[in-house]
Amino acid sequence: MHFSSWIIAAGLLRFLPSSTASPLPAAPKPAASPKQSATNASDACSSSPSPGAMSPECWASLDMNDFLTNWTTTTVIGNAPMIGTIYCKPKEIWAQCFLRFAYGQQRQPAAPMDCSTPTSKSCKSPFDVPADPTSPEYYYGAYSIFAVFAYITAIASALLSVTAYPGALQSAYTSAYAGAGAASAPNPVDATLFELLSQSGFSAMDTAFVTYMNKNSYTGGFVGASTDPPSDAVIYTSLVAVLQQRLKGIMTADGAFQSLVGTKGVWIAQVPPAASYVKAWTTPGEAASAVAR
Repeated sequence: MHFSSWIIAAGLLRFLPSSTASPLPAAPKPAASPKQSATNASDACSSSPSPGAMSPECWASLDMNDFLTNWTTTTVIGNAPMIGTIYCKPKEIWAQCFLRFAYGQQRQPAAPMDCSTPTSKSCKSPFDVPADPTSPEYYYGAYSIFAVFAYITAIASALLSVTAYPGALQSAYTSAYAGAGAASAPNPVDATLFELLSQSGFSAMDTAFVTYMNKNSYTGGFVGASTDPPSDAVIYTSLVAVLQQRLKGIMTADGAFQSLVGTKGVWIAQVPPAASYVKAWTTPGEAASAVAR
C-alpha cells in the first residue's frame, strides 16, 4: 500500500465508533535477502559447533573445499618445524597430517590419529577428543574425516556380521548380475558392493560412496574364488579388501578425499550404524528402509 493510503486509512478510523475500531494489522516483516541469509549462515558456522549443532550448510558457508585445497597446497613436507608454516612429516599421509594440525599438535610429538584403516582404534570424532580443533574449518574437516572412516568401518563390520547368514552375500552377488547394478560397476567386487548398498536404500553417504567408486574403479576381483557364485567367505574377504584399499586411498591424498566428500556437506551427519545394514541385508522387506531408520 502507498504511504499516502496509510494516512487516509488512519484518518478514517477517527470517525468509527470506539467499540468497533480495531488496530491495523502489523506490516509483515520483509523476507531476508539471499545476502542476509548467507551472512546469518556464516555467523552460525563461525564458531566451533556442539554435537547437535553441526550443519551440512556450513560446508559451503565455510568454503571447505577451498580451505582444504589451500591447506594442502601450502603444506611443506619436512622434518624441522618452521614458525607459521604447515609441514607434514615424511611419509605421513594427508589425513593424518591434517588431523595433527587440526588439534594443534604441530610442534610436539603426539600419538598419530589413524583414520586410514577400518580396524583403527585411534580415529575419533572431534567431540570425543580432549583438545578441540583450532578453528571451525578444522572442526568440520576433522569431523568429515572421521565420518568417512566411521562409514566404511560400519560397512566392513556389517559384512562380517552378515557372514553368519549363509548365502546372504552370494545372493547379493547373484542379484548384482541379474539387475542393472552390474552395468555401472567396473568389476564383480564393486558390483556386489553396489548391490548391497542399493538393498540398504541408498543413504546420502551410500550415494556419495557409489559415485566415488564409479569414478575410481577397483582393479581386482574375488580372490581365491573357485566357484560361481564365490563362497560367502571369499566374497566377504574380497569386499573388505576393497574397502580397506579405498579408505587408504581416500585418506592418503586430498584430491581423493575431496572427490568423495563433494561440496554439499553430505558427511556432516550421523553415520548409519552397522546394525541397520545387517538388517537390510538379511531381513526380507527391510531393504530400502532399514538404513533410513
